[in-house]
Amino acid sequence: MRLTLIITFLFFIGFNATAQYESNWWYFGDSLSIDFKKGKASPTLQTKVPQAGFQNLSSACVSDKNGNFLFTVNNGFIRDANHQVMANGNGIKIFNSNLASAQFSNSSFAVKKPGKNEEYYIFHYRDTTISLNTPQEIYYSIVDMSMNGGLGAVSVKNVLLFKSFGFKGAATYHFNGKDVWVLFQKAHTPRVPFTFNYGNLYMSYLITASGIQTPVYSVLKNGSITHRGELRFSPQGDKFAVSGDWVRQGTVNLKYQFSNSLVLSKFNNKTGKCFSDIKITSSPIRMVVVTSIQVSNLCFSSDGKKLYAMLDYDSLSIVALRQFHDLTQLDVSVFNKDSIESKKHQLRSADYSRVDNRKNNRYEHLYSDFQLGLDGKIYWKTGAKTIGRINQPNVFGSGCNFSDSVFVLPNDSHHRYVGFPNFFSGYFKFSNIHVENKCFSDSTRFSLLDTGSVASVIWNFGDASPLKSANPTDTVKHSYQRTGVFTVKGYLTHYRGTRDTVSEIITIDTIQIPVLSDSAYTLCNGDTLSLWNTKAAKHFFWNDSTFNDTLQVRNSGKYWYTSYNHCGEWYDTLVVDSAIIPEVNIGRDTVFCSD
Repeated sequence: MRLTLIITFLFFIGFNATAQYESNWWYFGDSLSIDFKKGKASPTLQTKVPQAGFQNLSSACVSDKNGNFLFTVNNGFIRDANHQVMANGNGIKIFNSNLASAQFSNSSFAVKKPGKNEEYYIFHYRDTTISLNTPQEIYYSIVDMSMNGGLGAVSVKNVLLFKSFGFKGAATYHFNGKDVWVLFQKAHTPRVPFTFNYGNLYMSYLITASGIQTPVYSVLKNGSITHRGELRFSPQGDKFAVSGDWVRQGTVNLKYQFSNSLVLSKFNNKTGKCFSDIKITSSPIRMVVVTSIQVSNLCFSSDGKKLYAMLDYDSLSIVALRQFHDLTQLDVSVFNKDSIESKKHQLRSADYSRVDNRKNNRYEHLYSDFQLGLDGKIYWKTGAKTIGRINQPNVFGSGCNFSDSVFVLPNDSHHRYVGFPNFFSGYFKFSNIHVENKCFSDSTRFSLLDTGSVASVIWNFGDASPLKSANPTDTVKHSYQRTGVFTVKGYLTHYRGTRDTVSEIITIDTIQIPVLSDSAYTLCNGDTLSLWNTKAAKHFFWNDSTFNDTLQVRNSGKYWYTSYNHCGEWYDTLVVDSAIIPEVNIGRDTVFCSD
């Protein structure tokens, strides 16, 4: 068997999406909203909103890039900036709110159509029966804000995208910072009674200016329950988490014991492939009643290095519904199962009884929720009438600075809520600096993303080199003399005379071209060839999405290996040809005797 080695390497340019104001307004619950004031002042809670009855968990809520509220999705309607049903905005196929349960963590989400500032895709789904044998229907609709005098209209409605017996979905930016990936977990088969439907199949739809493209499929090693929990991307779009898995472990000390888990996976935002997934498991959880508690809501910090989940709880005193005042912080800066499970920090709201309150609504006491805000802080539903806040979610441990009850709702039967709105994760990548070329000995390029009020900028490249003055619209170049992590700062002076500082942490890496072999091989049928990375790259994966040190080749075909770092992405491709041993037949055996 002959191996032909084809070496190809591909560079990529990092993109830092601008953090603008598309998440400036939150509308949720019954007559509730939060105005984040474009991050220029403390957010305020409003309790006299003309919209009421937000019973869908995590419905889409959209503002424009300047922070002006545009529309919401709720209970089968799309409502405009005047809180009236948008033109053609009725009859949106979405699940029945009377059937609310933990499986509906993302009822709808919206993304802007690339290249079309006025158009938005809304992804939503319907499950009218919650039957084990009836698939959920996933739809999309399109809102065109250029219509109806700027109030918008639904130009495309209820287009069936696919069906699935369980799914979760979320979106992130493509590598180019313009197009959008929409990722779905999908289940093929109906649920079996009294069991859960597990799935490890993922579909990535690329949305470009020309529309929705053919999906890219990935299969992960670890499955998770498909009809409960949610899927969340990090703001950087390099990884995602999937929640909703739990396992019963019998009875201990007259209590039922469980464990929760979530799946954490890397994501290639250039190809849409998911790879190198790991399962993060909780400590044992004990309850006095049988109930399907599981990690459900998820939220990444703005730097993507911390993940917040309802994962671990007090295993000694937990009772039904009490778990929802516990929140686990996970350090995911090192993508390693043992490291993540060993570095946990538990947050706890002061009074669980505020959650276990069934007086006003059948469902709002059942759910916790948390969402990253425009101010970079995470807001946590700590009770049916309270909202807490994690003030510094990028900091590990108690330094994350949790404040209980930063907002308290009126003590009446009217103001209540199930969960917060749902937003596109790319809106929370808080960066005002665009960076290109992060390779050692190359010229790294820096520019400001928002220059509207900036009169001048002084650059500090974080490597003890001299400061550099520039016009705010200029792209500046700098060559680093060593690899490593650097904090780049821009000292801004605004036209009004005020000053502030923007920063970005970057990693300068070396080019890392993978080399699988430096010669051809001959392999007979039935033999096994071991492929390995002779350069011992730190970050890599094979064509089957595994990341073992070697890959065992037993069949003909194309095999490749991809290595990547902050500098770029490269790969080798090897083509294995079949070698068939010819069958030789020279007739029957013949014996010759000598005379």
